[in-house]
Amino acid sequence: MDTACAGCGAVLPAIEGASDPYGVASPACWAAYGEIMAREFSGSGYFASHGMSVDAYMAQHPSRGSRAAVQSVWLHLAGLFLALERGVPSTFRGRMLAKMATPKREFDWLEPPAFGSALSVRSVVDAAGAEAHARAVRAWAESVWQSWSAHHARVRLLVDAALA
Repeated sequence: MDTACAGCGAVLPAIEGASDPYGVASPACWAAYGEIMAREFSGSGYFASHGMSVDAYMAQHPSRGSRAAVQSVWLHLAGLFLALERGVPSTFRGRMLAKMATPKREFDWLEPPAFGSALSVRSVVDAAGAEAHARAVRAWAESVWQSWSAHHARVRLLVDAALA
C-alpha cells in the first residue's frame, strides 16, 4: 500500500518507523530522505549536492511545532535562494545561514504552499550515479524554491539585511 506524505505530498510505499522530529513527514518520506543523506555522505561526488537537498527537504516539510521549526523554514529558504539565485557555493552556505540566525531573530510563520506539483525525495532517491543525483537534487531544489514564490521578496530581504 502507498501513502502520501503530509509534508511534500510524495507518494511512497507505506512503512512503519520514525519520522522527522521537526517537520511534518511520513515515515516513508523520512526514510527516503535518509537514503539520500547516506548517499551524499558516501563520497564527494554526491556530497556537493548536500546543502541543496537539506534545504529542499526541510522547506518542503515545514512545521509550526516550535520556534526553531519556524526559523528552520526561513533559513532553508534562504539557503535555496543563496544557492539558486546568488550562486553561493555550498562551502559558504553554513556560515551565511548562521549569520542570519544571529542575533536571535523572531521569525514569523510563512504559510506554506501546496506541494502537489513540486518534485520531492521521490524524484531524487532513484537517481543513478553522482551526476544524475546532482541534476535531480538541483531540479528538486528549484521546484521547491519556486513553490514558495509568494515569500521570495521577504526571504531576499532577510538575506540582504543579514549579509549587509
